[in-house]
Amino acid sequence: MALRVEIENLGCQLERMHEVFSDLRRLLDDHPSEGDKVLLIDSFGDAVEDLLGWLEESLEKCALF
Repeated sequence: MALRVEIENLGCQLERMHEVFSDLRRLLDDHPSEGDKVLLIDSFGDAVEDLLGWLEESLEKCALF
């Protein structure tokens, strides 16, 4: 029983993190890129995409419990 509660809590925290990183992705998509900033923003955007994918996989696993 305690494990189920902890996994539910983890799922809630993962959902919140997903919301935050989704907002960050939208911010990066809306930000105009200029000069050298393009590579940095693209690299950062790629990292955010990776994090979102990992969070989605984790949320799927939590839903199994």
